[in-house]
Amino acid sequence: TDTELFEAIRMQTPLRDAAISQLREILVRGVTKALSGKYGRSIAVEDIAQDALLTILRSIEQFQGASKFVTWSMTIAIRIG
Repeated sequence: TDTELFEAIRMQTPLRDAAISQLREILVRGVTKALSGKYGRSIAVEDIAQDALLTILRSIEQFQGASKFVTWSMTIAIRIG
């Protein structure tokens, strides 16, 4: 679930690497869907997802739970894109 994904990433659990990979896949799909119609196939989806992941990991303690963690993460990725 969304909460489990957040907790696995935030709490440095043994599942952290898998959770980060799962979030990266979600971001790649979401960025592709959100930006390819606007910018075509020329967007660097993998680079955007990687930059977003770094930003998310640096600022994860700022997540306040007002929305789903994936929604918050996707907002960051779209802004970077």
